Amino acid sequence: MQGRLAASLRAYLNDRAVPSGAAYRVLRGAFLAAFAAQAAVAAAVALAAVALAGRNVAPSPWIALVLIVAAAGQVALGAVVGAYGVRQAGRLARGLALHRPHARTSDAPTSDGPVSDETTSDAPVDDGAEPELDEHRRIRVARSAALSQTLLSAVLLSTPSWFVAFAWATGQSAVTLLGLLATAGLGIAFGTMQIGPLARAVTVRRS
Repeated sequence: MQGRLAASLRAYLNDRAVPSGAAYRVLRGAFLAAFAAQAAVAAAVALAAVALAGRNVAPSPWIALVLIVAAAGQVALGAVVGAYGVRQAGRLARGLALHRPHARTSDAPTSDGPVSDETTSDAPVDDGAEPELDEHRRIRVARSAALSQTLLSAVLLSTPSWFVAFAWATGQSAVTLLGLLATAGLGIAFGTMQIGPLARAVTVRRS
């Protein structure tokens, strides 16, 4: 399983012709893994706090309001940052001409006259290796930036899980817990919706 994940990540970072569906699966897996990791840490901290100090069953409408507003604001911030990241990825992709397949230049002479012996015997042959290496590096940077943006969105959009853990540890009402869980679910929805355009922005579009 780990070998398959590593192979998918290498293909995502290095293969220029990787399809957008494969890129989407890599980015979605990274988003869900980061989201689940932060939620698990929040739950573990809440359980440890309750085990040490006990659960304080004291519902407060003010605390509930603050938690819900803070969670909604965090999801809104994550959605805005994610949308900005998708836009920046699109600009970078247009700069790399990722909207069309790579067209390799021909080594054949384009002039009408014959090629002199001086240009064919002593001049070094430019086989396009350096431009291809430079393009490979730029594509890798673009893909890495998209992956970093996905992880950042996961961190921002999963922050409501900490509010859920705090609300449970302080004994807030079931309505408050359900509202916070719905906010966390909205964060997952926003994150997964942004992954599609992000994956398409950094992959070659087939016409």
